Amino acid sequence: MNPEQVPPPTAPTPGNGEYDFIVNPNKPEAPKQSPIPGARSPFAIKILLIIGAPLVIMVFLFILVSLIFSGSSTNTANLISLSQIQQELIRIGGEGDKAATQATKNLAITTELSLTTQQKQLLRFLAQKGTTVGEKQLQEKADPKTDKLLESAKQTSTYDIAYLQVMENLLTTYSTAIDNAYDDATSKEERALLKTQYDQAQLLITQIPEDN
Repeated sequence: MNPEQVPPPTAPTPGNGEYDFIVNPNKPEAPKQSPIPGARSPFAIKILLIIGAPLVIMVFLFILVSLIFSGSSTNTANLISLSQIQQELIRIGGEGDKAATQATKNLAITTELSLTTQQKQLLRFLAQKGTTVGEKQLQEKADPKTDKLLESAKQTSTYDIAYLQVMENLLTTYSTAIDNAYDDATSKEERALLKTQYDQAQLLITQIPEDN
């Protein structure tokens, strides 16, 4: 053999692996193995579905319930405050029998009856939403200063003037509180109730005698 003669290149041997993609281009590649043992098993897939589906549903329901009740609980404080103002109006309405004029007495009676009905409706609505307001809690907005003012006015024969002023202030405060609660209402039912009570409060304000 001539030492300067270069031997011809050796043809690739089929099956040696390195050049299989050239020699056997139609040979399918071996499927890749999943890093999770048994992941391709129909039984394993079924188990994953059985475990995963309820978890997804539970998460969805938790988010939905949180959204619903977060909105409801936000306005509960406003509605409880309304019921307390109603209680104070009912209480002051009961003091109208000490008035000298019939017009003042009529306003007191109308206010007491109207607010008693409104309070029952509001407390029923709160109870349906899971909130019960006790008698002691309803009394929290009772103002001793109002009692002193009326008592002092009685001594100076200016009871009707003082009484009508107190009633007007309370009804105005009540109307504003309803308006604020309406803005934070979380349902059509709640807005409808508050709209009715606002209209009734405005009607009571128009019935206050002008010569107070």
